[in-house]
Amino acid sequence: CGVAGIMHAIMIYCAMAGRAIPNFTQQSAIDFYDKYTSGDDSGVVLRDLLKYISANGIPDADGVLHGIGMAYVRMDHPDNLDHLSAGIHLFGLVYGGIQFPDYAMELFNEGKPWDIADGPNEGGHCIDIASRDSKATVQQGALTWGRDQPTTDRFWIAQADEAWIIIDPEMMKDDGCDMLGYDLPTLKTYLNLVQS
Repeated sequence: CGVAGIMHAIMIYCAMAGRAIPNFTQQSAIDFYDKYTSGDDSGVVLRDLLKYISANGIPDADGVLHGIGMAYVRMDHPDNLDHLSAGIHLFGLVYGGIQFPDYAMELFNEGKPWDIADGPNEGGHCIDIASRDSKATVQQGALTWGRDQPTTDRFWIAQADEAWIIIDPEMMKDDGCDMLGYDLPTLKTYLNLVQS
């Protein structure tokens, strides 16, 4: 899911910048994951994956590399909803890791929002948070398994164990600015706002 999450993020960044959407497919995700993990299906450490992609890129189904040169920073307090909102607003999304409770898959399959309930965690799971409404009880914009998963704020607060802000060169439009008109040096300055 960490690989799919970064692929979704790059696709969103390209769309925001008016660029062609990379041809990431389920098979290209599987192929990259197998190569990256040497076939060991035990998940990935998001920080290590970001570091690898920033240096080496991640290929789409056409062999085009994406993500080279991306900058990233871990949010110190992933459960801080103000920082989460700022990260989404300034950078388009937050690349996050949650502890995945045993009941969450059933809620996903039923199209119901993720909320807190009793049940053990089954391990880590990566999601992209691409929108947040501070007035809503149930948030839209948690992207996982190729679709939007409604999620409550209290679920995020309880289950989030890491959150990353990414600046990908592909989020910059031809004029050198992102969707809000910020240039790369300004965006890098804003990274400090959501980290502390």
